[in-house]
Amino acid sequence: MKLKYIIPALFAAFATVVGCNEEKDTYLDEVRVSSSYVSISVDGGVSTITVTATEDWAFAKIFKIDTGETDLEGNKIYVQQAAPEWLTLSATQGVAGETEITFSAEEVAGGRAAELQLVCAGRTQHINVIQGSLEAEDSKCNKIIAGPDSKTYRVTGIVKSIANTTYGNWYLEDETGEVYIYGTLDAKGNEKNFTSLGIEVGDKVTVEGPKTTYNGVVELVNVTVIKIVKSLVKVEPSTVNLDKDAADFIVNVLYSGNTYEFSSEADWLSVVGSTTVDDTLRVKIHATENTGSTSREGVINFSSSNGKSTSTVSLTVSQKGAIMEAVVKDVLDAEDDNSLYYRVTGYVSAVNNLEKGRFDITDYSGTIYCYNIAQADGSASTDISSMVARGDIVTIVCYRSSYNGTKQLLGYLESVKKVTKVTIAEFVAAADDDNVLYSITGVVTDGADENAGKKFDVTTYGNFDLVDATGSVYVYGVRTGLNGESGKFSTLGVVEGDKLTIVASKTTYASKNLIQAKNAWYVSHESYN
Repeated sequence: MKLKYIIPALFAAFATVVGCNEEKDTYLDEVRVSSSYVSISVDGGVSTITVTATEDWAFAKIFKIDTGETDLEGNKIYVQQAAPEWLTLSATQGVAGETEITFSAEEVAGGRAAELQLVCAGRTQHINVIQGSLEAEDSKCNKIIAGPDSKTYRVTGIVKSIANTTYGNWYLEDETGEVYIYGTLDAKGNEKNFTSLGIEVGDKVTVEGPKTTYNGVVELVNVTVIKIVKSLVKVEPSTVNLDKDAADFIVNVLYSGNTYEFSSEADWLSVVGSTTVDDTLRVKIHATENTGSTSREGVINFSSSNGKSTSTVSLTVSQKGAIMEAVVKDVLDAEDDNSLYYRVTGYVSAVNNLEKGRFDITDYSGTIYCYNIAQADGSASTDISSMVARGDIVTIVCYRSSYNGTKQLLGYLESVKKVTKVTIAEFVAAADDDNVLYSITGVVTDGADENAGKKFDVTTYGNFDLVDATGSVYVYGVRTGLNGESGKFSTLGVVEGDKLTIVASKTTYASKNLIQAKNAWYVSHESYN
């Protein structure tokens, strides 16, 4: 099927303006301009107009400019300006009377245009600026990648994958490379209506739009669709995610050509059988075990031909590698790598937003930020507010990343061990249970002599009484942190009189009827001095 769409009205308007021999402006009583159309040479240069206003005036900030930064959710951050980035104005506001405004731009290959809005006394004067020719250049992906930003290109390629079905963000691929389409206009030139176009993975699509580069990614922005040729083959799903173990899985293939064929680009993926059910080809694929420590990705291509043309779509299979057991310091010292997974255990030492899975974890070796941690493997939800609280011990499966220089972990929650904050009296009254953990805070008190079987040693092992307003409990040894070392209490800098927080289980030394905080580990302390 072939669909054609009209080039946006803005381009058509400019084409009309260029073709006119006589300029006819509509004047406003409050503000007038010597020309409402500004032309700048393709080689770069300046053009000047005069504004005559009865009151103060200013250009409206209507252009959304990419700052090159993202917020915590990965969304682009924009600012509003009176003109696009490629256009410089000598003045963006003024007072009553006459003002000369100079428009300047650097050299450009091809053409570009913008419509500015000058506002005075509640009335708006539109000023159209055009540089060079607005005709799109037919290109391949590699030429777009190498070309300048702001230039308008026309390119034909296969829809490799679709990232967003509201705005129409997707990847276009041809034999020379790949570009990212960031926003697709519908048949009437409107945004946020991508689904009306019926574009699917595997379709051959011709689009036209201006190039920009964002964080090293080449993009065509808010493209106009010129033509769509529907693919002869579709695969559902188009992506599969597997654990490291060997596995078989099924994909559904719909083809409208006379023939079809499969080919694997990965030696660990193979087609092992197929059957037809209700006109749908069900293909069974086998993935071998991934014995490596990093995840891997493979592609199987599905093709169909009708004798005149051939369509090919790809199935992308991702498989996790072995999960490495690690402490916080291990991942702090590692490089960013989204293919290398770690299993890390720590206590939740700070909370940013548990509904979005954002918090700090700490063990004896350090602290690291956890970003958008999902509820479980494969879960789309990061709302762990009902599962995790500050102080709890969590185990996450994750990979190392960074954002604006901050090291962070991304992954999913594997397990949670609750830690209950109590007074010392409540701790003493609790039942003995090595599997139940409590957080208690008190003043470190060192006994001068052994008392009721207590052995006091604040410096080496951390044997002492911990006292708060509700009572006292004997602490028998403190590790340097979660999963930390014993016999190294002195390295924590804790002395008698300091206010100390630990996590421990409650037990009773039966022969001496001595209640103890057992298996304790250090959380924090406040110095007495």
